[in-house]
Amino acid sequence: MKNTNSRIFNLRFFSAILPAVFALLLAAGCASGPKDKTDVTDTSIPPIWLSNPDAAYSSSRYVSAVGSGTDRDAAEKSALTALTAVFGQSISSDTTVSSRYMDSVKDGILQDNSASHSIDENITTAVAMDTLVGAEIKETWTDTAGKYTYAIAVMDKPKTAVLYTDLIKSNDNLIESLLNIPQKDKGTFSEYSRMRMATDTADANEHFINVLSVVSPASAATMRSSRVSGDVYRVKATSAAAAIPVSVSVINDSENRLSQAFSSVFSNSNFRIAQKGERYKLDAEVSFSEVILPSNPNKFSRAVLNARLIDMESGEVLLPYSTSIREGHTSLPEAENRALRSLAVKIESDFAESFDSYLQSLIK
Repeated sequence: MKNTNSRIFNLRFFSAILPAVFALLLAAGCASGPKDKTDVTDTSIPPIWLSNPDAAYSSSRYVSAVGSGTDRDAAEKSALTALTAVFGQSISSDTTVSSRYMDSVKDGILQDNSASHSIDENITTAVAMDTLVGAEIKETWTDTAGKYTYAIAVMDKPKTAVLYTDLIKSNDNLIESLLNIPQKDKGTFSEYSRMRMATDTADANEHFINVLSVVSPASAATMRSSRVSGDVYRVKATSAAAAIPVSVSVINDSENRLSQAFSSVFSNSNFRIAQKGERYKLDAEVSFSEVILPSNPNKFSRAVLNARLIDMESGEVLLPYSTSIREGHTSLPEAENRALRSLAVKIESDFAESFDSYLQSLIK
């Protein structure tokens, strides 16, 4: 039985890219949020869409897919997964929609630059609900034995084309805004962050255009003809980073393990490592204290690291970072060495994540 209260269901699209593609495209027709689930029917006559989806939902208007499962939820998820597979060939690309792009949308950056208020509101709703936008479970059917339930998921091509077109245009506006760099931000982390975000947004648009090509090839061709590749902005981001030197100084750092770890975080983003006298400086100090564990013959050392990324021009602490770790060995010096090695590993993961979050915050 066809249900007039069908809803948009939650589903993470491909692990890397499609949570961004469909979670960000909810349009005005979906502004009220998800509706109630379809009631499962139990008729002895299989619906026509089970064997011939095109007969019920013409391929000239819809993209559709059928799924099955032992219960309604499993059938719906199966149908939505099958629907995403329809786009599989078209959305494949050498680049992926980065988590930075998705996070920026969730943080409100894309909405602030949206082409319309309806896009603004509904993207926010879609992200909050983590929905597959434009996809609906139109009907479900359970066999007479009650063992299997079948569901059909559909997407309205004209409506989906409008959603993608609007989002691509909104992204274009965002890129234009990002490239309009204030003079005070040139040669700073902010300039790099802007170029990196422009890169991520351009990459996202490439995927959105690929998906658009399934529902509206003509619209996709028009969009693609005037497209600037994300690679263009990627080169500019790399050049911006290379022009920004960062110095690193760590007190009590034997063999410069921690200095090298901090430096690798910056150099991995293409920033130039300098000796001293630069605008940006990472100041850090590590201290050790012995930890006595009763009944344990080994020696233990706790290493405490305190670091600050400083803008030497303003004196502002841009990013404080503190962590500690405990390691043991038969000798105290070796326990300290182990602690240093563990801190270095931690810097390359934890501090790298904190620094990336800081760069992301500059866009806000």
